[in-house]
Amino acid sequence: MRPFFPPSRQFVERLSELFDFVHPASVALWNLRWQVEGFVAAVPDATDALLSQRFSAGSGIRANNLREVCVARPWSSQLGEFAKVVLFNVIALYEGWAEDVAGLAGSPSSGKALQFPSRGRYGNTRDGVREALAALVAGGSATMASCFQPVYRSSAKYSIGCLDALAAYYRYHKEVRNSLIHRGGVANATTVAAYSQAISLTGGDIGSKDAVRLEPVSSGQRVELSLFSVIQLADVVNRMVLTLDAELVASPVAEDRFVAEWKSSSHTNRTLPSAVDRRLKKIEAMCEKLDLVRPVNAGLIDDLLRARGLGV
Repeated sequence: MRPFFPPSRQFVERLSELFDFVHPASVALWNLRWQVEGFVAAVPDATDALLSQRFSAGSGIRANNLREVCVARPWSSQLGEFAKVVLFNVIALYEGWAEDVAGLAGSPSSGKALQFPSRGRYGNTRDGVREALAALVAGGSATMASCFQPVYRSSAKYSIGCLDALAAYYRYHKEVRNSLIHRGGVANATTVAAYSQAISLTGGDIGSKDAVRLEPVSSGQRVELSLFSVIQLADVVNRMVLTLDAELVASPVAEDRFVAEWKSSSHTNRTLPSAVDRRLKKIEAMCEKLDLVRPVNAGLIDDLLRARGLGV
């Protein structure tokens, strides 16, 4: 089941693309290390040029430091570099999603609040995710809430009860990312505060069967990353996006988007059958052609369409 809003669909697609790269790339590096180590063991005096020619010929990439990379450097260190790739991309994807979905609803300031736990939760003293959600759904659509929202809420990733915990876990990683980008990887008091909140979380708090494992943070010290924690972060952020997407289905902008899609689609710009049973079945089929879920109550959708002068 695809999410409702275009920014949510784009987020899911790009997150999948990220791991389609990271997983095979990390496995490929592991195998390269094994091959280089074996070759160096057999040919101890192999030069950097020989190693590059043997292992990178045809790639178009000069690999002049393979002995250092594959033999001298610990595997854990290289996993840390992969963790940074995942961290930077996942944070950027969520930031972009929050900004885009808040922009659709005409409330750009809500995009920032979607990146924090709710006010008074996990040490946050400002408006956070639930305050932003309330603002975005205000004046919502009863029709969308009745007809589509229950289906989107049935997603296995839907985690409304975990929302603040998810945001706290995200916030820790966002502050680690800030340390890496803005302070040369050195933690400050804000990083430590975010860590102190996140370390209290359990796997159940974030909807995971796995325990929460975070690298310790100390002010003035370099932050560390594990690939496990940022993979867990990706699941956390995915849960946040799919949960918030499902909740925003009840918003005024969701109804407007549904009506606009109905108006513009070549599948729906014709008069619906007058017979009630055929009419409702046609509405259900047309919703699926719009790449939406089948509505719970097609009769309410019919009422909405009539009110908007469509399908009559």
